[in-house]
Order: sequence, then structure tokens, then C-alpha cells
Amino acid sequence: GGGGTSILVRAHQRFEIRDISLDSMIRVDRSGLLRCGVTILEDEPPNRIPRHVRESSSFWAKDFYRPFDAWRMLREVERLYADLFPDHGGENAELSLLMDDPVQFSFFVAARLPLNANKQQRLLEARHCSLRLLREMKWMTQMLERKQLNCCWCHRRVATSSDIFKMNREGATGVFVNNHGALHDIVTIHEVQGVDLQGGPETAHSWFPGYAWTIAVCDHCGNHLGWRFTRCSQGGGPQLECFWGLRRDALALPNDEKNEGEGGNDYGDVASSTYSDEEETTEEEDVGEREIDSFGVMDVD
Repeated sequence: GGGGTSILVRAHQRFEIRDISLDSMIRVDRSGLLRCGVTILEDEPPNRIPRHVRESSSFWAKDFYRPFDAWRMLREVERLYADLFPDHGGENAELSLLMDDPVQFSFFVAARLPLNANKQQRLLEARHCSLRLLREMKWMTQMLERKQLNCCWCHRRVATSSDIFKMNREGATGVFVNNHGALHDIVTIHEVQGVDLQGGPETAHSWFPGYAWTIAVCDHCGNHLGWRFTRCSQGGGPQLECFWGLRRDALALPNDEKNEGEGGNDYGDVASSTYSDEEETTEEEDVGEREIDSFGVMDVD
């Protein structure tokens, strides 16, 4: 009847659509399904840094190789994740089981960080897990240092990263579909500030059984941030009187208004081990690729 259809799926492989024009799609069978060609994007397991490099006995200084040491970054990301979400006991234990698989580890973390769509896309587009881990490490360090989460439109503070908690088995984040077919990627938070409520609690189509939802908007700019969920009956999961589900694309880290869409040299940031505002570039840089003998080709944005 002219309406659209939204489908929520869990992907098992990164892929790139070769041509999204309608002319490239092939109508098949009687169901009228449309198909298009894709290219599977492989994530090769990273090589370990040779022992003589770790012991600083190579020609180049040890710090030169740090941006390409996925195993070192993996351990650092695990530590940052535990510091950022200290009450996610079961989830942190699950993360520890992936310590021998940097590729899956990097995707596990990427799916759970409260990042906006721009940063989520940059993680997805990273063509090597070393770059993905590097970006996660950088942004998690910023979250721990700055702590606050802002409205992405007016950049007023609305929450702190320490108030993020795990509401269900999927973790602190999740993608949900409302009754109109719209997808919402949210992060669950204990406390917020600078938020107004619109309307009264509604139980219809609630994403959390036993909780009623109320629309929440920024009290400064009026844009939609998410929902407050208040308990109305016994249900599964933690028994809280209320909590908040804020849209990830409505949140921003402090100073993200300067950095959204930046290309930046992620490798340079980690090599210097500093993440100050002054060092974050706001211009697109096409640094290209660097080939480092035994480490393969590493992509630098």
C-alpha cells in the first residue's frame, strides 16, 4: 500500500554495496525481492610485533610500531572498557574471552560504545582491526577524561558516561524498531540532566517489558534525545524505578562539533600518546596507505 518496510538484522560480515542504483538491482522470483551486488570486506588477523621490536633492539624506535600493535591496543581497550563500564560484569567477562581474537574483539566493543552515527561508521569502515582498535582507544580515552555526553545539536550536557549501564543481555546499547517502522539505536543511562518530558507514560509497544515510555527532549534546543522508561509492572532485567534510553545519534562528546567529519591521522595521535583538543584535526587528510615490511599494509585516514 505504498508503505516501506524496515528490517533489523545482525550482520556476520562487513560488506560494501558495489552499486546502489536501482538499475543495478535485479528483480527476482515472484516475491519481487530486489538484490544488489556486494563485496565482502575481509578483516585479516593482525600479525604480532616481533620480539626484537618489543625489546627495542630494532633499527626503529619501539614507539614507531605502537600504532600497528593490535595486541597492545587490545589490552588497552579492554582496560578502558572496564573503567568506562565498571558494572558490566558479565559483559566484561565476555570481552575477556575474545582476547585471542582482535578482529571480533574490536567489533564487540564498537557495537557497544555510545557513539554517534558518524563515529560508528568510521569504525565500520576501518579496513584493519588495528585502526578500529586505535579509534576505540582514542574515543574511550576522551570519554573517560571528559566524562560528559552532550546533546549533539546544542552541545549542552545531558549525561555522564559513568551513568551508562547494561539493561539487557545485549549490553548498554541496542537497536529497536517502533510501531511506525523507524529504527532507534539507543544507550541506557541511569541519570540525565537538561531534559524535558513530552506527554505522559505510554505502555504500548514498549521495548522493555514492565516499563512505560515517555518522550524526552533537550530542554535547551527542543530536539528529541530519547525516552524515559518508568516501571509499571514486574518484568525481566534489572528492577529499576526508572531509567533513560537516549539515541546514540543524539549524543556527542565535548568538542565533537569541531571534529565531526574529520579525517585526521589516527596513527599520529596514538604514536604520540596524546589526545588533546589542539591535536585533533578538523580538515580531511588523505594520508593514504603505509606499508611496513612485516606488518602488511595499514590504512591511515
